[in-house]
Amino acid sequence: MTTWLVTGASGFVGSFVCRALLEQGIAVRAPVRAPGVSVPGGVVSVLSGDLTRFEDWQYLLDGVDVVVNLAGQAHDRGPRRSRAARLEAINARFPATLARRAAEAGVRRIVHLSSIKAMTGAERAKRLQEADEPHPDDDYGRSKLAGEQQLRQAALGSGIEWCIIRPTVIYGENPPGYIGLMLRAMARGLPMPLGAIRNQRSLLDARALADLIHLTGTHPDAANHLFLAADAEPLPTPDMVRALASGLGRPARCWPLPTGLLRAGLMLSGRGGWWPRLAGDLSVDVSRARGLGWSPSRDSRVGLERVARAWGQASD
Repeated sequence: MTTWLVTGASGFVGSFVCRALLEQGIAVRAPVRAPGVSVPGGVVSVLSGDLTRFEDWQYLLDGVDVVVNLAGQAHDRGPRRSRAARLEAINARFPATLARRAAEAGVRRIVHLSSIKAMTGAERAKRLQEADEPHPDDDYGRSKLAGEQQLRQAALGSGIEWCIIRPTVIYGENPPGYIGLMLRAMARGLPMPLGAIRNQRSLLDARALADLIHLTGTHPDAANHLFLAADAEPLPTPDMVRALASGLGRPARCWPLPTGLLRAGLMLSGRGGWWPRLAGDLSVDVSRARGLGWSPSRDSRVGLERVARAWGQASD
């Protein structure tokens, strides 16, 4: 039995990844910040505190074959200076520290979860590929790109193999982010004035992402490569709304408000950052991951319906 260390195991993506690894017969070890932090059943938790200040790496990494780094600092609303410090410490510097410590402990490979934001902002008409030059447009994206670069530099000549995955927006049971916000609004009967949007957005099923993480941790051809991850085909935002409504068993109420008015309303309400997520184009080519034998989810609509159905049942 092989042993994998998963950072961020208590998070949204971590729950899917740990369950997928356990189903493959892999022993999963997870550092946790504090006593009582919940991790999926079957995972061995190890109290570590703040990983960016952790010291006893040999104890944590002894016998580990693969490290999966899901730890990351997402967007928050704190003061800009403290927010920037957290992004730098967790997203930019920590992946390299983890790679160095893992290499010293004899770990074979590190799989690092980055973000499509390391590559681009939310509005991009071209279908993205791994070879495209990255142009992150915010502090979060720049910190994720820096984390990739520093990890690769740390792994160079150390003997450890690396894999980096850049996922698009991830959905799954009890989704965070704007998909979760849309679910809550629709469950309250609020209209979704998004029917006039004409875009294409790639989403990613968390279960398929977990499969890709397992594959990149084991496949010999995945070593020292970057992979983009998304469902097989993008879909328009109005189709997202209709799929979620179908799963909830509710009418979509996807009204065609003119996009200029919608954008102005978001700006006036202080939610201008939602505009590119809702209306921008973001399409991803996953040919490289497919080449490993990975099977992305074929239709995001089916997955979104499943997620909304589970969310509705849990809320009853």
